[in-house]
Parts: sequence; C-alpha cells; structure tokens
Amino acid sequence: MPDLFEIDFLDVGAKDSGDAICLRYQLGGETYIHVVDGGYQKTGQSVVDHINKYYGNPTFIDNVVCTHNDGDHAGRLQSVLESFDVGALWMLRPWMYAQELLPRFPTYTDVDRLRGRLRSSYSNLAALEDIATKRGIPIYEPFQGALIGAFHVMAPTPPRFKDLVVESNKTPEGAEDGLLAKATSFIADAARQATALVRAAWADEYFPGSDTSAENEMSVVQYAQLNGERIMLTPIPAALA
Repeated sequence: MPDLFEIDFLDVGAKDSGDAICLRYQLGGETYIHVVDGGYQKTGQSVVDHINKYYGNPTFIDNVVCTHNDGDHAGRLQSVLESFDVGALWMLRPWMYAQELLPRFPTYTDVDRLRGRLRSSYSNLAALEDIATKRGIPIYEPFQGALIGAFHVMAPTPPRFKDLVVESNKTPEGAEDGLLAKATSFIADAARQATALVRAAWADEYFPGSDTSAENEMSVVQYAQLNGERIMLTPIPAALA
C-alpha cells in the first residue's frame, strides 16, 4: 500500500487561538497516529471521539506532542493520555532546567523551591506529566533536531527555550527588575517587530511579532515530507507547502 497521510484540524472552542491536530500517516506499510495539542480541557472528549470515529477505534497513539503550556493547546491532551495507550509524550518542562536557570533568578537560592514554583506556574504541563507518570508513558524533549515519527523538530533550541522561560510573564518573581526589565522588554519587542512573521530553519529561529507571548515562542515546531507534500506544524494552524 502506498504511503499516505490525513490531517485534521479540530475546533478548539476559540475563534482566534488554540490548536488541536490529529494526523494519521502510513510509511512502509505501517500506520502511525500523531496528535499535536488538544485545545481546552472542557472540550477534551472531542479529540478522543474524533480519533475513535475516523481512525478506526485505535487503542494506541504513537506520539502525542504538547507544543506549549497554554490551556487552549494543552488542556484536552489530558483526555488523550487517559483514553489511549501512548508510545511517547513530547513536551518541554521548564522545571527540568531549574538547576541551570537558578543563577538567573536572583530571589531564588534553592533549586527545589524554584523547581516547585516553575511547576506550579506551568500547571497544564505538570498535569500532563502526572498522568504520563501514572500510566508509564515516557516523556521526551522535543528540541530542535529531535525526530518524532516522521516529523523533524525545527524549534526551539535548548538555549532559546531557557531564555524564554526567564522572559516569560510566568517567570516567578522575575529575573530582572526596574529599568533593566523595561529596557529588555522594549528591545525584545522591537526585535520581534523587525522579524518575519513565521520562519524556522535548522541553524536559526524566527518568530512572530509583538502579539506573540514568550509561551507561544517556546512552542514546538515540526516538519515532515509525506507523500510528496511538505507539512509544517506550528502553534498556529499548520500549512502545506
């Protein structure tokens, strides 16, 4: 049977934000199911129902990817993890880098305290981690260069991700204060305004303009070529090139 793919963008209950993508593709006679984000938790069952209805009531999902913490992306994935056997959960957990980030948080001197605060700040990711741990689902880091099934991760890089954790408005007590923080914010906004809307490449990264939060910029970007089509999956609904 020839290689093929199908990709479905699901209604996440929000007009201008959110994401829920289900894919099924075939390579070398093997079929794979790949889920990216899930929209809001309150409509969680719809992703599960869609997979069951259109993908033949599978019991196993090969890969689940949470691009970032926002509730309109991460919420419904809890239902997916609880409803299927899952081969791998891919997500970036800021608290895993607390040891490295500690020097950048002047008000924190204890790694465990910073780790706990970051975990509570990114509660949607923490909830997914709890479910995965309970169900024995392995969690992997989707940094640039990783391979998730047929998809290559193009962004973020580890340094970029860690910088964004520090810059995020979820950052506990802030890594910078006063005029320095304002100057840093002004420079970052000016730089984003000058950047192309969305562009990712193996050697460098570019992100949208000033309306994009640090959380969105942390997002996992994936690329694959399936059945002669190039597919880019971003936190904004994906496009075929």
